[in-house]
Amino acid sequence: MPTHSEALARLQARHTGAIADLAARLLEIGDDWQILPAQRHTAATAWRPDAPFVLIDGDLDVEGNLVVTTGRHDQGALIVLGDVRCRHAITGHDQHLLVTGDLVATHAVVAELGNSSTHVGGTLRTDTLLSGRGAWLSLASAEGFQATHCSAYVMVGDTPLKPAVPASMADRLVDEVLDREEWDDMDPEDREQEDIDDLVMLDESAALRHLAAGGDLLRA
Repeated sequence: MPTHSEALARLQARHTGAIADLAARLLEIGDDWQILPAQRHTAATAWRPDAPFVLIDGDLDVEGNLVVTTGRHDQGALIVLGDVRCRHAITGHDQHLLVTGDLVATHAVVAELGNSSTHVGGTLRTDTLLSGRGAWLSLASAEGFQATHCSAYVMVGDTPLKPAVPASMADRLVDEVLDREEWDDMDPEDREQEDIDDLVMLDESAALRHLAAGGDLLRA
């Protein structure tokens, strides 16, 4: 397997600045890195790394969903030295995703699972972003925030950037990935005193399974 120093050399040859410094620190998490050329995935199944620590030296194009976790390792990281294009992207528990270019997900990005981090050096373009409840997505600049709907906030440096009106994930996401038990058990009178998005939460494990199987997070 390539070593940390080999992966670092690839990074330094392609990028400088704050996002490169962040990627260099991320490279220290693992000693052995799988280094891949630009990837294109056209199968119906989701693309996910097959090793815990993967660096892609180029763009990652996925026709379906990007799932950042092998499902076999407790910790891992994916660094993409280029752009990522996909339908959905989700960063799993104790996983890290860093994209030095743009992240374009036509449907949704999930960047709030526990102990995860998601960093984008360029522009984030997506319909729906889940960020700010448990973990968050970080951007290099406010101009890079191009999500149509956002559940809470993104971070730009040390500053949270919030939408004017946070989007209701209970309204936007399919029931298969939501934990609705507390809300559904309430009487109609009690619901009138509550905000549904304080009680209906993302079922993180269900979301990972759903996207790994090629499913869609958004209601039709």
